[in-house]
Amino acid sequence: RFFASVFGTTVAVERSRIAPIYDQLAPFGARRAGALSGGMKQKLALCCALVHRPAILLLDEPAAGLDGSESEELGRLVRRLADDWGMAVLMIEHDVSLVMDICDRVSVLDFGRKIADGTPAEVQREAAEIARINNKPTKKVRPAGLRTASRRSSSPAPPASSGGTSSR
Repeated sequence: RFFASVFGTTVAVERSRIAPIYDQLAPFGARRAGALSGGMKQKLALCCALVHRPAILLLDEPAAGLDGSESEELGRLVRRLADDWGMAVLMIEHDVSLVMDICDRVSVLDFGRKIADGTPAEVQREAAEIARINNKPTKKVRPAGLRTASRRSSSPAPPASSGGTSSR
């Protein structure tokens, strides 16, 4: 309610916009934000951000602390924000599978230096070429659509720093 009031609106007015997320929080209405699970905290944060109708949504490691199913749900939600609401999304994330699954464009940073940029498929090809040139084994990221919760836990470690963007 606080964030709605800051932007001169109310939750009731914006409810239709945030209903898919807000309705999931309803059973926990009596709890303080700090007592919510990681996934519920992320949903609450998204509600707070979305209530003022941003043109661009900036997400800094939104999957941090989430389990596999929560991360997948978050990915579907972020993709829906971009597709259905026409919202541009800039996401900084270390979960390479999530980034590759939901982003239109991906930029990979290594200690602040951009080492790859393009569509997820282009970045995956670039990563394989960089590994070949450096004579290092390739850590292949599964393409979108092949990820499952059980397979995610055994995925290779992500680069030191990676980022992704999603926009429509």
